[in-house]
Amino acid sequence: MHMKKKVLLLSSVLLILIIIVSIVFIINKSNTNGLVLENKEEAKEQITGSNWLSMMYETGPGTGEYSESKSSLWPESGYIFNENLSGCENGGELSWNDDLGAVTLHSNKSDSCYVYFDAYIIPVINSVTTSNIETDSITLTVSVTNGNNLVTTYYYSNNNGTSYVSSNSNTYTFNGLDIGTEYSLSVYVEDSEGYKSEIYNLSETTDDAVLLANYIKGLYTADGVNNLYYHDGQGSYTNANQEAQDNSYRYAGANPNNYVCFGSDASTCPSDNLYRIIGVFDNQIKLIKNTSYGIYDWSPIVTPLNSIFLNSFSDIYRDKISLKLWNLNSSTTLSYTVKSWYNYEIKNENESYKIGLMYVHDYGYAASPNYWNTGLDNYSTAANSNWLYIGIREGTIIQSCCCGFAAVEITSSGNVDDGGYWFCEQYSYNIRPVFYLTSDVQYSSGSGTISDPIRIA
Repeated sequence: MHMKKKVLLLSSVLLILIIIVSIVFIINKSNTNGLVLENKEEAKEQITGSNWLSMMYETGPGTGEYSESKSSLWPESGYIFNENLSGCENGGELSWNDDLGAVTLHSNKSDSCYVYFDAYIIPVINSVTTSNIETDSITLTVSVTNGNNLVTTYYYSNNNGTSYVSSNSNTYTFNGLDIGTEYSLSVYVEDSEGYKSEIYNLSETTDDAVLLANYIKGLYTADGVNNLYYHDGQGSYTNANQEAQDNSYRYAGANPNNYVCFGSDASTCPSDNLYRIIGVFDNQIKLIKNTSYGIYDWSPIVTPLNSIFLNSFSDIYRDKISLKLWNLNSSTTLSYTVKSWYNYEIKNENESYKIGLMYVHDYGYAASPNYWNTGLDNYSTAANSNWLYIGIREGTIIQSCCCGFAAVEITSSGNVDDGGYWFCEQYSYNIRPVFYLTSDVQYSSGSGTISDPIRIA
């Protein structure tokens, strides 16, 4: 008796499972909406010719009039499922599953259903153009044609549609990208009623060329970080009021990582080819030789610098050196602070050369900012905090106040002095050539340490 009851119970459950049937119509969607339908050959037989299903299409956008389709094809792109009108005579439920792209019929018995589709013009993306392609960013601009309603939201992806960011603008910039990397970009738009366009796909590659000036400026995140100071006159650190206010980026402190290999492609940079970056000025890098080029009479020092020294480089490297104006005039006040020296030296630049020597203010600003309010005739106190100080007597490009054969000099103790003030005779100095690179010089590699100097292209 108990066995019969168990068999009867199992049979009843099996019968219920057989009766309850869910039919899913898979409808191809080539856009993110899922409501605009297209032909799907492999699904035709599931729908067309069925005596329990009628496909009703709106005769035109907004007409509210529908006609039964006699076609064996699915509706053309431009129709959306109307859930309110769609239904079944025997209580079956029709719904649209946007994730599956499917109309689903839930019923436990045979039924006769009507599926209604409204005519709707979705927005169309005409084109997506890229611009402002940098090493770490790409800008997209979208051109669209509105459908029944205005486009309100734009969706952008840089990972082939895995994730999107939304915007109400037809222009969007992806930042923080990797250098020289190809990105699979995807865009779609949504109108005010929530209907979406088809996805527009394209690819673009970030720039793989980094300007050296931009690379150095990119190392600046705040004054003092990486020993860089931005001289915009807005600093808040000690003696920031002594900034040059020329929007330059200058290295300051004891030993920044500002080494550059210039004039050699050897895997290990020869010591004679090591230079250091004074700073970035109007997108040009200013370099100074790391060690002395030798001892020379100061006047006229620019002649051998712009002939013998300049011609020691190959054409490739000579072409990377920019022609600039220099100030070779004399000065009478050694006790100037660095900002006073800057104001004097820069405003009097009037002679054009490719190669020069350091300015007095270059030396002054290379010290820690704590010393920028100190007279440079007493700058030995800053020697250990000044990367331009190398412990030798060397000449600057500024002529002595009182002697055409002498220069304002950096003494071996680190002070600024003028020997010509006391005796007018031919003076000789260690010199370190200084020059500006052209603004199109590119960063290639290197961290800037003495063992891993920056390489340029």
